[in-house]
Amino acid sequence: MLGTEIDGIAGNSVRDTAGEVLDLDGCDISELEQGLGYLNDNHSNKLPDVLGKITFAKKIYSDKDCEDDRQKYFWNKTKSPFLYFKGRLFDQKGDHRSAKAVAAILQHQFVEKSPLKLKASVEGNIVKRDEKDKSVLKHTALKGIALTFSPANNLTLVESTTVNKSKLSFKDYENVQHYANLIKVEPPFSIPEYDKLIQLKDKLKEEMQKLEKALAIGLGYAGAPSDLVGGGVLQVESLDVKKEDDDEDDNLKFIECPNCGQEQVYLPYQVRCSHCDKSIPFDFLKKLLIGKI
Repeated sequence: MLGTEIDGIAGNSVRDTAGEVLDLDGCDISELEQGLGYLNDNHSNKLPDVLGKITFAKKIYSDKDCEDDRQKYFWNKTKSPFLYFKGRLFDQKGDHRSAKAVAAILQHQFVEKSPLKLKASVEGNIVKRDEKDKSVLKHTALKGIALTFSPANNLTLVESTTVNKSKLSFKDYENVQHYANLIKVEPPFSIPEYDKLIQLKDKLKEEMQKLEKALAIGLGYAGAPSDLVGGGVLQVESLDVKKEDDDEDDNLKFIECPNCGQEQVYLPYQVRCSHCDKSIPFDFLKKLLIGKI
């Protein structure tokens, strides 16, 4: 299977951010036309950063020079002379993560209409500068095109001609993230499958917190009520014993805690204050039980 096919605007005669102007007439694109041109990652000369090859190049000066709809499409983007190119990425050959990342980014741009656009920048040799204006590159010999998010010429553009409308896989996201790490930017877009995984992770975290809370409550009264979680901290420690002949109405008493002085209803067999959670002194309980309070 062949790699992802791309095309776009590689350069034009507009002054770039470095203050230089590429003279389109003086560009020697013979190597690009012969299929000897390369695509690389942001002007890197490292072998792993060679992303693909250039398969076609043509100078377009007006809409009359456009031979197909793609060339007309890019002409309408600029309405000025530009260097059109076609290329093929090495994303289908082996584990070329950078090439696969570029393919994933281009597919995302197509599917999600992302504002993050991949650009291009020509590279090669400067043969001669204009004698009157040294910022004009009068004659150049182009050898390759760099794919980048930070070009000197922002009027360039790179798109894919072979992407489809299927959504990205999580593997695609990994490739995008790998490329983003290489160029030191954070992708300002949302990958549907990745978002789902993050939501699942958050849901699992929430369920684990609920489980931990339930386990803590289920351990029984292994300490004071203040050591419990959730509603357990509000419970009053008591002896869970009731005689059959107990009359709850007769046993209802109002007392003041000898520790904090707060008034409360004294529950049968209660041994702690429902306000301060301190133990009610034994002597106080003894007097309460024999009816002397």
